[in-house]
Amino acid sequence: MAVQTTDHDGVITVTGTTATAQSIFTDRKKIQCIYWYRPTTAGHMLHLITNSDKDFVRFYCDNADCSQNLILNGFDVQGLKVDDMDSGTLKIFYLK
Repeated sequence: MAVQTTDHDGVITVTGTTATAQSIFTDRKKIQCIYWYRPTTAGHMLHLITNSDKDFVRFYCDNADCSQNLILNGFDVQGLKVDDMDSGTLKIFYLK
């Protein structure tokens, strides 16, 4: 299933699963926080890459519902893609 992305008022929400790189956004954003909410199964992974296919962040689920976040305080990024998201919901908070 392809990921579904919504962008509303400084929060990008990504749902669904993917095993191939899919774009979340292509423009420049100042990321405040990346939050992976409620992955369902131990061993699941979230892997984000930049538009130039460089690793950005990788989260692993040690047990069910192990939500994780990364505080970035305005880190400047030119586009992000989901390379792999096995479960859960991804929220990316950014400065408007």
